This record gives sequence, structure tokens and C-alpha cells, in this order.
Amino acid sequence: MPPAQSFDEPEGLSGHGWAVFGLASVTVVTGLGVLAHLYLGSLSRFMADSYCHAAVTLRLGSIGMVISEYNRWSGRFSADWVDGALGAYVGPWIAPWWSPLLLILWLVALGLIAFQFSRGVYARYRLWMTVLVPLLVLFVTLDNTPIIGQTVYWTTGLNNYGIPLILFTFFLAFLKWREQRPLRGWTAAGLLLFSFVLNLIIGGFSETIVIVQCATLALGAAYFGLLGSREQKRQILPLLLAALLGAALALLIVAAAPGNKVRQSFSPPPPDLLTLGLYVLTFTKQVVLSTLAKEPLNIIGLPAVAALVGANLARKDGWLLNSPQAVLRTVLWVPVVTLALMAVAVTPAAYATSTIPNERNMLVVMYVLTIGLTVWGYAVGQLYRQLRADALQTPSERRGLLLAMAVVVAVFAANTLRTAQVTVNNREIYVNYARGWDQNHATILAARQSGATSAVITLLANPFGLEEPQADPGHWVSACYSDYYGITVTTPPAAQ
Repeated sequence: MPPAQSFDEPEGLSGHGWAVFGLASVTVVTGLGVLAHLYLGSLSRFMADSYCHAAVTLRLGSIGMVISEYNRWSGRFSADWVDGALGAYVGPWIAPWWSPLLLILWLVALGLIAFQFSRGVYARYRLWMTVLVPLLVLFVTLDNTPIIGQTVYWTTGLNNYGIPLILFTFFLAFLKWREQRPLRGWTAAGLLLFSFVLNLIIGGFSETIVIVQCATLALGAAYFGLLGSREQKRQILPLLLAALLGAALALLIVAAAPGNKVRQSFSPPPPDLLTLGLYVLTFTKQVVLSTLAKEPLNIIGLPAVAALVGANLARKDGWLLNSPQAVLRTVLWVPVVTLALMAVAVTPAAYATSTIPNERNMLVVMYVLTIGLTVWGYAVGQLYRQLRADALQTPSERRGLLLAMAVVVAVFAANTLRTAQVTVNNREIYVNYARGWDQNHATILAARQSGATSAVITLLANPFGLEEPQADPGHWVSACYSDYYGITVTTPPAAQ
């Protein structure tokens, strides 16, 4: 009688060795891709709206600034507080460090989730999966996101959309960690309060964030309430409900801001409910099709890589594998839930502007899409293994499947490496801007220290697509610079 198979012995898709090699290659190239973004993020500087928020904070204080923006422009109370406090009390020097720091924290948050779910893969691969999955998810999210300079490198853009995504990812990791830990006594009260407050803060960063957050938490609460085990209903459901309450309160606060009417005045009137639904469906389709057209290799390659993990590295008793019904449910429902959350994400823009979300908002949409593709690909790989499809195929069919998977993963890895190279090749325009900004900053500080009431700085070509100070002191960026530094800041008049 043959010995029983150990749960730590690989028994997946034929060609296990090449799959491991392919996944190792993907780990390296996605790591290089993320490093390229860390590098370019370090060349960012304090710009545009960052000066405006910091100047108002210096004049009114953090709370006064939030109240002013709430009445004047938007209800993003968390984003306005962070952005204003960062510039006013920390200073422009933080800008080159901010994007790399937050991207690293994003990797840590994703790593915490990946580590907890990696209990479902062979022990020898757990640490590796804790590295591969965060790199893969973050790289594809960033690569699919348009105008990444404004969304990820610029402090204000990252404060509005990146910070809440990072915090929410940490919260999801916290929920997974609490899954096997009972809620008792004062600890329970503290954790419920923590879940409520954290999600209240997260929801205050943007309209797109808060509505996706509410939808995600509501889906989670419904799932655990209807299908969760008794332990999950006792240990996870209360935390989810507390979080949902905090997010719902944030949504009410953001939606009630008087400043929303000011912004709304620059757009068409909000559509009726039926028209809004048609807009949402149309815009969601446009986002999916445009992303597929722009980054087809990411859309195909990401789930293929995840499927390799599910088919080759998952333990026989790992996540989903011990339940064929769970595997099939996941394969069928993840695309539906992903598309639904993407539709939710485009709803605020559809309502407020009757247009597709602006490109800064797309970081949220692309993160939802990337997470969905990753989970779906992993589930497909596990379904393949669950059905023992590898054993049922003829040798020629197995070789054909292996060749197809090898080609997909190889092309994805090559494209990722090319993207990293292209990203780094753009460094010169960012380096030149950083040098010019540093010189302008020094010029302004020297003029202020000498007692001058004005300073003329060089007009720079902004590689992030943001406006720079102009010769007209009344230009909004010039005015924000002037308010922040305390002297009039302009650029030389345009040559006649």
C-alpha cells in the first residue's frame, strides 16, 4: 500500500517545476516594476493644490481648513486634513519620501493578507507567496492606472485615493487575523470602536472610496450573516457591522457637504435614477473595454499567474480546495462582484458630472479589478486541480495546456520587464523637474529671508500634468504659492 500523500508534497498541474520557475520570474520582474515606481515617486515635489491646502491650514488651522473646504468645495474631511497638515506642519521636504513610503506600506498591507491566506499553500512557498502576491497586485494596479504621476507620485492625489485604499487593505487583513479569535469583554468593545472609527476616517477621503467601501462591507456582512459559520458570525460579523456603520456615517457626512453644490455648479444637473443607471452601465463597460485595449497582457496574464499558484502550490486541504462548492461559487461569483464594485465606483462621477470618472479616480477602480482578477485566477487554478483535469487529459493535451500557460506567463513577464524599463527611461524629465523645483524653492526661501516681498522663479515644465506658478500673481497656483511662503511668487513674463 503506497504511503499517504503529505499535505506539504506538491501534487498539482503537470510541469510543477516550470510553474515554479515561471512564478519566480514574475516575482523578479514585478519587483523591478514596483521599484521603478518607487524611484520616480522619489522625484516628486510639492505642487499645485498641495500648496493651497497647506496655506489654508497655516492660516486657519487643521480643523478650520477642513471646515473651510467642507463649505467651499468638498466633503473629503479626511483627505483635506491629511493634505493640509502634511504641508503646513511637516513641510514640502516630505514630498519625495511620501509616495515611496506609502507604496511600501501598501505592499505591507497586501503582504499581511497574502501571508494569512498563504496557509493554504505548501509550507515551503508561504514566505514567497507573501512577497509575490503583493508585488503582482500592486504592479498591475499601478500599471493599469492612467496619469499615475497625479494619482500615485503627487502627494495630494495619493492622499485622496491611495491612503484610504491602504488603510482599507490593512483593515481587511485585520479582519482575517481576527477570524479565529473570539470577541470578549472590553476587548470586544475596543475592537468594535476601532472598526467604526477607522472606517469613518477611511470614508472621509473621497466620494469614490466611501461608496466602494460601503458596498464591500455590506457584501461582506451579508455573506457572513447568511453563509458564515457560527464562529464567523460571532467574531467577524460584529466587526463588519461596526465598520459598515462608520463607513455609512462617513458617506452621510461627505454627501451633506455644502461645497458639493459649488462643485456641482460646474457640471450638468444630476440625472434621474434611470439615466443614472444607464450611465453607470455604460461607463463601467467603457472602463473594462478601455483597460482591456490598453493593457491586455495584464488582464490576461494576471489571472494566469494566479491560476498557476492555485493549481500548483496550494495544499490539498488549503483555502477553497477542501470544498468543491466553494471553488465553483468563487469562480462564478467573483467576476460578478468585481464588476458590481467597479460599477459602484463609477457611480459618484456619473451622478455628479454625467461623465466617466476622472483619471485620478481610476486608481480605485483598477485596484478593485486587480483584486478580482487575482482571486478569480487563483480559484480557476484550484478548480482545475479539484476536478483533477490534469489527470484526465491525454499527454498531448497536457503538453498543449502547459505550452499555452508558459507562453502567457512568459509574455506577461516580458511585458512587465519592458514596462519597468520604459518607466525608468522617463526619469530624465522627472529629474530635471526635481532639480528645477529645488532651485525655485531655494530662491523663494532666500528672498523671504532677505526681507523681499516677492520672488521670481523659473517656469517649469510639469511632468505630472499639473499647473505651475505663472507670471500673473492672480493665477491660482501663483496665489497658493504666495499664501504659503508669505511673499508674492511669480514667473517671468512670457516673451513677446
